[in-house]
Amino acid sequence: EQPVTFKRNQRSLCRGILIYLIDKILGGQFHSINSVIYLTVNMFATTPITENPALVWIHATRTGAVAVDSQFVQRLFDGWRAHLSQKLGHPVRVVDFTDRAMIEKIRFVRGRQAIH
Repeated sequence: EQPVTFKRNQRSLCRGILIYLIDKILGGQFHSINSVIYLTVNMFATTPITENPALVWIHATRTGAVAVDSQFVQRLFDGWRAHLSQKLGHPVRVVDFTDRAMIEKIRFVRGRQAIH
């Protein structure tokens, strides 16, 4: 199957809606979707484990479903990170966590300068 990409032209989704949508998509209602990637390009966020505002990349998968090719996901992530590094003029540090509770502690920051 071919990966499907959706672009949403909305500035941001509040954290609660984001978690609800990911749960709804992967929770059984949309059986043909096995993986969701939510990323930000212009909306920064803070978390308890980041000292500075950060961009968000969340990759969630359906439990027990055939996973999207991990090499594809990694290439997509690497491209996103390289693009941001180029735009920012410095390497983008990765903070990796898998604790769902940490996702619930993400707070989006308003008024940050957009990346062009």
